[in-house]
Amino acid sequence: MALLDSGNTAPSIITSETNPHLVSALSDYLLDWWPPHGSDISLSLIQNSFSDNLPLSAITWNISSGNIAYSYFYDFYFRIHLSIYSLPLGNVLSEQQYNFYLWNSHFETKTLSNVTTDSIFDITISFPSSLPITLPSRGEIHTTLSVADVGVPTIAGNFAFDFTSEVPILYLTGQRVILWPFLPQLTFSETKQWLTDVIKARGSEQRFSLGEA
Repeated sequence: MALLDSGNTAPSIITSETNPHLVSALSDYLLDWWPPHGSDISLSLIQNSFSDNLPLSAITWNISSGNIAYSYFYDFYFRIHLSIYSLPLGNVLSEQQYNFYLWNSHFETKTLSNVTTDSIFDITISFPSSLPITLPSRGEIHTTLSVADVGVPTIAGNFAFDFTSEVPILYLTGQRVILWPFLPQLTFSETKQWLTDVIKARGSEQRFSLGEA
């Protein structure tokens, strides 16, 4: 441990009080950190006045234009959803009914103004009230589709739900099957006859058909 030579106490340059722990031998060190030089003292905050720079000006940044990164949120919302988009009816033997609903995933109300069909006239869709119907935001409406057992044999078409800004479509396919209404006869007799002209000769004969084949 280094020892300092005894000497006179060095007065403090900053304050008027004398620090008894400091001696003049401290000035003999190579790095003269203490006492401070007069030039350093002249720059001290104690001898300079403060200035008020408030309020500070805000730093502004120029933001360049870009594109929105789309996610599942945009795939699911902002559209009209049908609970079924394709309905294969199969073989229609009797009257059938199917329930489905339309859901408004928009963040605003949407109005169903009309329902049109493409070559399907024997299938009806019923709503809780008459058109037009206003769907609230994230609201749904339940409908019933009725298929009659009498109509065109092949069902192939669609229903279009007109919401003005978009038109979701429900596709239908199927065929009507009519059972044979008559019971078969278990016992019957079948008689056949032919209309021909027979010309007989010695030992043989010749036949000519007189009826149309």
